[in-house]
Amino acid sequence: MAPITPIKGARSVDFQQSLQLRLGSGRPQPYGCSEGHGAGGGANFSIVAPDVESAWLMLENPMHGRQDKEDNDWPAVFLKLIASEHRTGPVWHVEVLQPFQV
Repeated sequence: MAPITPIKGARSVDFQQSLQLRLGSGRPQPYGCSEGHGAGGGANFSIVAPDVESAWLMLENPMHGRQDKEDNDWPAVFLKLIASEHRTGPVWHVEVLQPFQV
């Protein structure tokens, strides 16, 4: 599975033509997973990792393989974070605006 590399600013990413994610830079705090600030909800992810030069976020699909759910054909998506957009000091962060909610 090829990684999806985000580009600067809020944007949409199509994955296997069935999953659409809108990504933003996110916030460095609070740490962990928290409610996003984008329209329609979403989730902000933030981790403290002072000694790393790159970071990835992996989102698993809990509905993968279920026949009674649409858009269940993707097992996981990997997002490579860009330091200039997704890093504040020792903290890496990204906001996933759709379709995820906390």
